[in-house]
Amino acid sequence: MAPRGDVVIWGDEERRELRALCREHDELMAEHMASEQAERVHYKVTETPPRDEPVAFDEVLVDGVAHFVARWTAEKLAPRDERLTQLEATVAELREKLELVIELKGKLEAVLALLGQGGGEGGKVIELPDWRGRRHVA
Repeated sequence: MAPRGDVVIWGDEERRELRALCREHDELMAEHMASEQAERVHYKVTETPPRDEPVAFDEVLVDGVAHFVARWTAEKLAPRDERLTQLEATVAELREKLELVIELKGKLEAVLALLGQGGGEGGKVIELPDWRGRRHVA
């Protein structure tokens, strides 16, 4: 390199040296990364023997799982079941009221028929006696 103040002139020799240094730096970094990864990897020391047959669930395990599922499902569905019970009670109450209304409607139709205002003929207008007299007309 020629000393010319702040300007640096690179020759072929300097460029080859810089390329060699960069290559060496890259190799060192790759080795370092590989060694770090090797330290993080845990190798299996013992071999697990292969199984010829799959492990079968025994009755106790199956009963335990079934008991858990039944209990968990009951807990999760309890609020819904409570709300359904309330709604069914409300529906039953409304049915009773509807039956009463239907019964009263039947009685009203019977009374109107007796008075002559029910039925398909339109009925007749019944004049009621004037018990107030004409002086109390509103």
